Amino acid sequence: MKITQTVFSSHAYFLIESPSGLLITLSELGAGIHDLVYKGRHLIASPEDKGVYEHSTGYFGKSVGRVAGRLKNHVLPYRGKEFPLVPNEGSTTLHGGSTGFSFRPFKSDIELLEEGCRVDFYLFSPDGDDGFPGDLTLRIRYIVFANEPRFRIETKAVSEKGSLFGYTNHVYWNLNGKGDVLSHVLSIDADAVMEYSGHLIPERFVPLSPELDFRAGKKIGKDVFSKKLIASPFNGYDHAFRFAPGEGEKILLRGDDLSLHVSTSFSGVQFYSDGAFPQDKTILTNGEEHARFAGAALEPSFSTVELEKMLIAPGGIQRTYIDYLLKEESK
Repeated sequence: MKITQTVFSSHAYFLIESPSGLLITLSELGAGIHDLVYKGRHLIASPEDKGVYEHSTGYFGKSVGRVAGRLKNHVLPYRGKEFPLVPNEGSTTLHGGSTGFSFRPFKSDIELLEEGCRVDFYLFSPDGDDGFPGDLTLRIRYIVFANEPRFRIETKAVSEKGSLFGYTNHVYWNLNGKGDVLSHVLSIDADAVMEYSGHLIPERFVPLSPELDFRAGKKIGKDVFSKKLIASPFNGYDHAFRFAPGEGEKILLRGDDLSLHVSTSFSGVQFYSDGAFPQDKTILTNGEEHARFAGAALEPSFSTVELEKMLIAPGGIQRTYIDYLLKEESK
């Protein structure tokens, strides 16, 4: 394993080069993934300019918190009370607000392991931080493996007073390394999908409709332009799926010659097809200009209609993981 550390705007960036051919660049700002390359191919949509990456509200590769997803009327119902939060999308609080964890500097350390290396990112969030109740001491750990193109994200959240934490990572995948992801085949082991009101306000899980059924696997572009999906506010897919019961692989994404296999401790995934029209001309790490459907954001997470799954008891610990494995496919 080779590790190179650089600094941008006082934040450390770690380039980890695995013998498997996987190169991953991690950032202290937002405990995020800035770039991911396999055998010379960029596999995620991410701004080349680190300044754009750090400040973008596209959440490219960032860790999200305190609560991933949308909270209606910037209010958090918690243990019988309602806590006002900071709105950052109309009257909604999205992904923890405008100063959520995606925009915070984390402390870090790194260690070589027998199986590869790990990078730990640390953050303390006090009681009342941006309105969220309870203190939170957070560690986000990335493990990059040496013997296969695989990495894993593990979170450990501790609270003395009791709190809640709803993590996700907002990386946008493009396994072909260029163009759009409409030809990618996506499989999600789900038994229900979110029903929304207003501007993507989660209400309840409902049975899968044909356009939203990825159980057998289908191309992202097959139904993305259907009338039900392409109109605002979805602009394609921006939906939470609840996983069916059972362990093992929950998400499979196939490009032309690579596949991504995801297993996780979370109860579901938010799939965003990146269908909004870009507001500026952002150059990505693959050299292309960011365009619609440049990446598939697959965000394993707990839904905001199931806040009980995020709860941490006083003195308690919450642990989660997301495991990503790349495999080469025959054409």
